[in-house]
Amino acid sequence: MTEPDPDEILKSLDAELAISRMRRKPIGGNRNAMRIFSIVLLLILAIGGLALLQYMVSELHDRAAEAGKLHTEKPAASAAAH
Repeated sequence: MTEPDPDEILKSLDAELAISRMRRKPIGGNRNAMRIFSIVLLLILAIGGLALLQYMVSELHDRAAEAGKLHTEKPAASAAAH
C-alpha cells in the first residue's frame, strides 16, 4: 500500500474547502440581515423601556404631589423665610 502524495492531499483538501465555502456563501447575506434586525430590535426595546420608565416616574411624581408628600420648595428658600 502506498502513501498518498502530499500534492494529492493538498488538492483534495482544496476541493473540500471549495465545496464547503460554496455551501456557506448564501448564509452570509442572511447573517448580515439578521444582525441588522437584531440591533434594530434591541434599539426599539431599549427606547420602549426608557419610555415606560419615564412614564412610571412621572406617575409616581404625580401621586406624590397629590398626596402632599412632594416638597417643591428649595431648602434655601424655606430657611430664608423663617
